[in-house]
Amino acid sequence: MIQLDITMVSFFRKLQLIFASVILIATSIAFVLEIMHMIDIRDVNLPDLLLLFIYLEVIGMVTSYWRTQTIRLTYPLFIAITALSRLIILQKKDIDPSTLTL
Repeated sequence: MIQLDITMVSFFRKLQLIFASVILIATSIAFVLEIMHMIDIRDVNLPDLLLLFIYLEVIGMVTSYWRTQTIRLTYPLFIAITALSRLIILQKKDIDPSTLTL
């Protein structure tokens, strides 16, 4: 019974590391694609920079998880705060000033 538990824990640990690797690779690809997009359009806006910051925080969170096998609470908090800030900025951008009334 104990051997089965050790085997299951080992299996799930390896599975977690595989998924963390997939997240790291996908985030790195998205980071590079976003930079290439900014180079193509030759324009950098605040939402683009916040998206790059989110990508950096995800990469930092995954690498931290690889080293310590735990996730500090600060990484998800930074990601959430940055994502909310980006969402607020993008929604404000979509508002048509001519429809606003006082």
